[in-house]
Amino acid sequence: MKFCNRQKNITLVLFILLMGFINSCSYVSDNDIKIGLLGNLSGEYSNWGKGTRDGIIHAIRECNNSGGINFRRIKVVIKDVSKYDNLEKAIDEFVEDGVDIVLGPSTSTTAMKLVPFANKKKILLFSASASTIELLGKDDYFFRSVQNDRDIAAVLAEFLFKKKGWKNIRSAWSTVNRSNREGWHNSFKKKIEDLGGKVICVGTFENKNDLSIIEKNLLLEKCDGIFLCGGYKEIGKLIVSLKKTNPQIEIAINSAAALKKSPEYFGKPGEHAITAKPYFKNLENPEYNNFYKSFLRSYSYEPGYIALLGYDAGLVLIKALRGCDKINADNLRQKIIQIKDFTSPMGKISIDRFGDAKRAIHVLEIVNGRYVKAK
Repeated sequence: MKFCNRQKNITLVLFILLMGFINSCSYVSDNDIKIGLLGNLSGEYSNWGKGTRDGIIHAIRECNNSGGINFRRIKVVIKDVSKYDNLEKAIDEFVEDGVDIVLGPSTSTTAMKLVPFANKKKILLFSASASTIELLGKDDYFFRSVQNDRDIAAVLAEFLFKKKGWKNIRSAWSTVNRSNREGWHNSFKKKIEDLGGKVICVGTFENKNDLSIIEKNLLLEKCDGIFLCGGYKEIGKLIVSLKKTNPQIEIAINSAAALKKSPEYFGKPGEHAITAKPYFKNLENPEYNNFYKSFLRSYSYEPGYIALLGYDAGLVLIKALRGCDKINADNLRQKIIQIKDFTSPMGKISIDRFGDAKRAIHVLEIVNGRYVKAK
């Protein structure tokens, strides 16, 4: 009986010691580096917010597990932008939390609203996915690792004009997340017209009630192709309707509509839709393959474009943090600007003096329900 009690006591002691060790591994000390993460984690754009969040957290977890930043762990303070009526309050709360570096926001429209507050508080916003051209070339506290809409739209326009012979194009764009959609559409239109072509915009749409009018206007006159700019759901509805009326019509879409799940959502009518993105799934690339397998083990879903954008942003920030003697917003701005030809699973990234990223852009086509390089 005494032997049994002794065994129980030893087991209890070992259990306590084990729990102490586990807690010490997850303990966050005052010496840790605190950064913010601000995303659209609920509501209409939650797929963007959650995808970039998971990619960012994955990069930070890898960093912490390999020793952190000079043996200092990164602690992430997460806030959902959708919970704030007054976005300045979110910035104020980060400042109160001792955070002056924030990864986010997810969307261009939110970035446009937040940047003035960030500039006033001198808090660095580093976005993985806000690609609006309205913040291009600004000497401010907004940085990003995603290529801007103007550059991506221009690559798509040039491909369609030179490779596909699209000279006469009809288009429509969504006013939801207006800063992104309008900039993308107008950049595409300008490039086509600079090349000698013509783009007739038949109108804008905000919800499903507008789609039947837009569809009618798009098919009103003969054209070489139709360019649609919006979210994948409304674009999908338009593609299905347009193809039902005219199965031969050729369609191109903006990068935000070309998500991993879009080919499945578009179905057969979406076959041969063309887009341009700073991303191409390539499992033959060792860096991409390693990320893909590691992410899949951690989150039990396949990473797509959005998760990779988040992961890339996390990697760039970690590299900048490692170069800082004193970590603050101004020092990080300088370190991020110095990053040239940084290699990530999506290819090389360079950040210019205004905090805008340059990277390779791929023209893709949906073939047999998946994205392939367009020819």
